[in-house]
Amino acid sequence: MLHNAVCKGLDTDEIKGLLAHCRRIVALFHSSQPYRTKLKKVLKDLKMEDKQLVNDVVTRWGSKFKMLQRIQEQMKATNQIFIDDRKYRDLTINGQQAGLIDTLIKTLDGFNSLTDRLSGEKEVTVTSVIPFLRFICALCEHEVGEEEVSSKVKDVIKDYFSTRLQDADLLMFLRVAEVLDPRYQQLSSDDDCPATIWLSLPSLEEVKQYILTNAPAIILSRTATVDDAIQTTGPPKKKSKMSLADLLVSKVRTDGQTSSTQDPDFSAEEDCRQKLQREFDFFVRLTAASDEDVLQWWKLHRVELPLLSKYARYVLSSCASSVPSERLFSLSGNIISKKRNALKPYLVEQLVFLAMNKDMI
Repeated sequence: MLHNAVCKGLDTDEIKGLLAHCRRIVALFHSSQPYRTKLKKVLKDLKMEDKQLVNDVVTRWGSKFKMLQRIQEQMKATNQIFIDDRKYRDLTINGQQAGLIDTLIKTLDGFNSLTDRLSGEKEVTVTSVIPFLRFICALCEHEVGEEEVSSKVKDVIKDYFSTRLQDADLLMFLRVAEVLDPRYQQLSSDDDCPATIWLSLPSLEEVKQYILTNAPAIILSRTATVDDAIQTTGPPKKKSKMSLADLLVSKVRTDGQTSSTQDPDFSAEEDCRQKLQREFDFFVRLTAASDEDVLQWWKLHRVELPLLSKYARYVLSSCASSVPSERLFSLSGNIISKKRNALKPYLVEQLVFLAMNKDMI
């Protein structure tokens, strides 16, 4: 979503013209060894670090940011080469283009740092989506004396998020994830935050009622699944033949039982809901350091919050972006090559699992 938002913000004739100009510069130094040699020599004479120019990729907006950064770093060297070159003199970056590059880098710098954080797979990311949107709201605020180009980019990004984030169920789930992260406890209780109003985020009380309504069924179903898994572990037990006396006694007991007026599932859920309410009221008074591992925090507090910790594990298992799954697809493509196209599905699954978790082996 951030990729689409930023790409829409950069979709103006002026910016597209600048990006096309930068691509031509990068393509020249990538494809021509003589010009690459010239650039190395000029960088050395100017006592600048020799780094390769970066080309942008259509599917990664961050590559555009890195391309502009590297062009800005080596602008003095590239301009020195193009000024003396009659063939490529038109590739010289003028003052207006240099100013636009500087403006775009300043505008997009905050968004770039967020992209890397939300693309991780070794830490919980779903809890950071709402704080991320709060940060986006802050980044999109206009500054005094700001360039018109920067203001337009920010407005487009903000409008994109406002339009796309209209799903009430999605916003509620993301808000629940934020509340269940003790690192964001102070932020999650701030119902007057500009981003909360801008995105129509549910209040803390609404989140509590949502958890009390939906969590009991999930907790009970997950508990039953774990119990079944424990019972079915190991070889199956032999079926013992029921004697005639057992059969008759069980039949009499069944016929003699009166129907209960209360559904046992309902009573279990109601009991779970009451315990959850007490745990939630206790949880909102707790905090955690900003650099603490949220999964470890819940592991340490699972004795005090047994039910809420189960629901937290269910919610926190979601990923904030599709990047981790895309990495899995890329890894699978490397494993299933032309010479290994007859691998069985279970073997592919095991190989992918080993490759993704090799650091833990």
